[in-house]
Amino acid sequence: MQTCPSCHQIDQVQKVSALVGASTSYGSEYLRTDIANKLSLPKIPEQPYLEKARGCSSWLLLLAVGLFCPATLFVIGVVSSDPTARNNPTGFLGFAFLWFIPGIIVLVVRQVFVERERREHAKLLEQLAAEHQQKLAAWQRLQQQWNRAYYCRRCDVVYLDGGQAYTSPNNMLDLLARAG
Repeated sequence: MQTCPSCHQIDQVQKVSALVGASTSYGSEYLRTDIANKLSLPKIPEQPYLEKARGCSSWLLLLAVGLFCPATLFVIGVVSSDPTARNNPTGFLGFAFLWFIPGIIVLVVRQVFVERERREHAKLLEQLAAEHQQKLAAWQRLQQQWNRAYYCRRCDVVYLDGGQAYTSPNNMLDLLARAG
């Protein structure tokens, strides 16, 4: 155990991790002293969550175009005043072909936009993962220093083993960051 760099005594010195870990537990609630709350290690950075890129399926769009064409042909056939047009499939096929071309164009354009959105989404996920790795590495360095920290109740100071620098519990994270 390290002596306090302020009072040079060890009788009131306790390891920070032990002090925080000795919090009294009653069921699911923890009763902590104010000093244990001040000396607690910040929570580990959470993994970023980003919803999956959205977009309707190409099959859904193809189905919509496929249903719209026959429905349109049916309406035209029912509404048509020329009785021979109702029974003439070539007119309907020509009309269906006119709908087929724009349907294909819509599918291609939509696919281009979906692919662009997916690439942007993947790039954003990579950025978030890289940022998370940096935060996690910084947190791990902080945790290593925190495991070396001691608290003196007499002086109300926090210090690291082997060091002469000390600070108040309110500034403990600054001391750990400087040491790490």
